[in-house]
Amino acid sequence: MLPEILQSTNLFHLLHRIDTDLAAQQQKAGCLFCGGALHYSNYHRKPRGGPTLPENYLIRLSLCCSREECRRRTLPKSTLFMDRRVYFRVVILIVTTLSQSKPQEYNKNRLSKMIDADRKTINRWLDYFHELFPKSRIWQAVCGFFPPFVTALNLPGSLVEYYLKNSKSITQAMSNCLVLLTIRLLQESDTGYLMPDTIIAALSHDLGKLPSLRGHLYSLGEHPLAAGRILVGLQSFNELHQKEQILQAVKFHHKQPQELLGKTLKRADQLAQQQELEQAQERLQPLEKPPGWHNEAKVQDGIFDEKSETKKKMVAPELINLSWLNTYELLKDMRPYINKLEGRRFQAFSMPNGVVYFMPKILEVIAKKQAEKAGVLEVVSMKDKEMREVLLSIVHQLRQENVIDGGLLKDNYFGAYYTVTMKSGVTMNGYYTPCHAEAFDSIAVMEDAKSGILLDLASVESVHGDKQA
Repeated sequence: MLPEILQSTNLFHLLHRIDTDLAAQQQKAGCLFCGGALHYSNYHRKPRGGPTLPENYLIRLSLCCSREECRRRTLPKSTLFMDRRVYFRVVILIVTTLSQSKPQEYNKNRLSKMIDADRKTINRWLDYFHELFPKSRIWQAVCGFFPPFVTALNLPGSLVEYYLKNSKSITQAMSNCLVLLTIRLLQESDTGYLMPDTIIAALSHDLGKLPSLRGHLYSLGEHPLAAGRILVGLQSFNELHQKEQILQAVKFHHKQPQELLGKTLKRADQLAQQQELEQAQERLQPLEKPPGWHNEAKVQDGIFDEKSETKKKMVAPELINLSWLNTYELLKDMRPYINKLEGRRFQAFSMPNGVVYFMPKILEVIAKKQAEKAGVLEVVSMKDKEMREVLLSIVHQLRQENVIDGGLLKDNYFGAYYTVTMKSGVTMNGYYTPCHAEAFDSIAVMEDAKSGILLDLASVESVHGDKQA
């Protein structure tokens, strides 16, 4: 009964239709590596063991990415072909089943002559189903859905027997079994696409942040370079064919990557950061009223306009709901202010130790723009006293993602007074919100962008005496 079906064109016609549908689904899903559009790039096969079939049944459906930077091939699942094996998948399944269920009637010599295959080839098929296939994690997950007689000791014969008992025809039984093996079970040859360059880059791009590996590069906000150093020290990484592309993507994912892999990693990193910020916003807990005097200051319009000793005492601000605020866009809009000179004035500047100081006025301006876009007009029209609550709530959200330098700004404050000392010894005072440079860009890039008076900044010291060179 089983040998005869190998000469039935009905089964192969059904399997070809299934393969066509699988390829269409894969094409619709897009490239596994970059998400680009897929186009057909089929090629001919010369499979053995089946009947005389139309030419289009002997074509392996294949897809190729349309992006010039990628152009990678994607092989859809196939019920007809079993990766690079020269025999049809159904031939392999039936021969191994006959060898198990009827060893006297269908010994290896007879099976070898029946499909014109070497005995060693048949032995390899049997070894696959006896040793590799039962250990598959996904098979372990689905084997419990079958009756007790379908065990790992008698695969694939017991599986074929199950479908023969529960199907209306042999054709239906074999097609159902092949669909299970093709779509729902992971083949050994499929594991390659599970670890493409993108996944290796994604798993390794933040290695430089590990507490045990933090060093000088991390203090400069250059954890991507630190991650690159770790990778090149791994022998297994140096054996990868695409190691240079992965290394460049990891090292430049906070800058301006040129290759597709780097651009993909940078975009994914930005999306992940945005999601983390949104999740942190949902976890926000109310704070107690801040006891300090830092937030009693009116948001300043210039660097020298505020004097801490002249501030009038005001009611401490409280946290409010900022569901309309997009913290990812907030950080993105804060970046252009860093080390930007307007004459001799600046609203934000970086220091070599990896800290960026922002005037709270920047947060206010950006927050009002977002509020106007979201239709929250009461925030747009807020005066300084009311705006302090918005600023405190913004800084509180940024603390959840480690954007605020907690060592320079105490809890329950949105800013503090600092004395900036120039190389000439001249000092100036300002009210700032200190942030980690890493949240915006590489500290080296930001320092290189300095010009004019910003080149003369020597140190920053809080009014309490904490000096930050």
